[in-house]
Amino acid sequence: MNLAPYRLWHQALQYVPLKYWEKRTRALLGSAQKLSFEKWWEETEEYFETIEPFLCEVIETPEDARQWSLWEMDSVGLKEAVLLVSLEYPIETLLTEVERKLRALKQAKKGRPPRMQHAEFPLAKTPNVRQIERLLEVYYLRNVKEMKLWEVAVKMKLAPHADKDDKDGRNVLNATTSRMMKQADKLIRNASQGVFPSY
Repeated sequence: MNLAPYRLWHQALQYVPLKYWEKRTRALLGSAQKLSFEKWWEETEEYFETIEPFLCEVIETPEDARQWSLWEMDSVGLKEAVLLVSLEYPIETLLTEVERKLRALKQAKKGRPPRMQHAEFPLAKTPNVRQIERLLEVYYLRNVKEMKLWEVAVKMKLAPHADKDDKDGRNVLNATTSRMMKQADKLIRNASQGVFPSY
């Protein structure tokens, strides 16, 4: 898994007070403001991972069986089934019987809605890492370092052909940074609502 987008999500979360976060996001990801990315990722990785569909599983322990019995209560429908097989029979006999059972199950479950398998916090879209890095840097320089709009543009070379000593050039620099600040504000606000990247 490419961690770059999640490092940026963690960085964006530093700028919004917890009281403004969406409730579920605060409950599951709120440790971002007190932990380094590495420690935060260890704690929250499961919320970002998509659960991949599986082909089959072997249930060998009571704990495994209990887990599957809970899945039977899934309210959005199952595409799985649990078969109990006696290993005392020859494998050819078992395969024949399992095939018969599976065909009957497939027919019976035809058309049932699949159980959704997704991350708690999926990426909103394929992230443009370089652009997000620039937006967060603009936000940092403007709000944390308290640089002027045109100073941010000069430092980050946002409008390299604009002359800071010329009135029109200064206006271009201010407008460029202002536009990126609006995007950065939206990016950071949405991150605290559990949506990233969105700007």
